[in-house]
This record gives sequence, C-alpha cells and structure tokens, in this order.
Amino acid sequence: MPFPAAVIVFSINEGAYCAETIRVALESVPAGQLEAGYCAGMSFLQTMRRIVLPQAMRTAFPTPSNSLIAMVKDTSFATNIQGG
Repeated sequence: MPFPAAVIVFSINEGAYCAETIRVALESVPAGQLEAGYCAGMSFLQTMRRIVLPQAMRTAFPTPSNSLIAMVKDTSFATNIQGG
C-alpha cells in the first residue's frame, strides 16, 4: 500500500506544480502577440500554436526540468520512509 500512495501523491503534486508553471508561462506572453496573430489572419488555434506557445515554452522549460530532478530525489526519500 505505501507504493501506490507514494505514486498518487507524487503525481498530484507534480501535476499541480507543472500546471501552475504552464499557466504562468502563458500569462508571461504579452497580449499584443495574440492580437498580432489575429491581425495576420490566423485563427485562435493557429495563433496559439505558432506564436504564443513557442514563447511560453521557452519561459516554462527550466522549471519542470528542475522539478523532475527534485522528484527523483524525493522518490528515493519515499523509499527509505516506507521501511526500506
């Protein structure tokens, strides 16, 4: 039972943390970029895929990679706690 509990806890924690990281990265792209896509005749999905998301991912990329490293460290700690 300790292993499934650890998997659930790590999944929820990392999922929430990554979702917040992506939200902040999307908000960091200026609103004028979205308007520029509309002025160029792009739809919302085209504007997001070609203009907004590449800029947001550049901002967001370092945080999830650091989080992944921290999760690897935390999993070894959880192994020791469950009675290793």
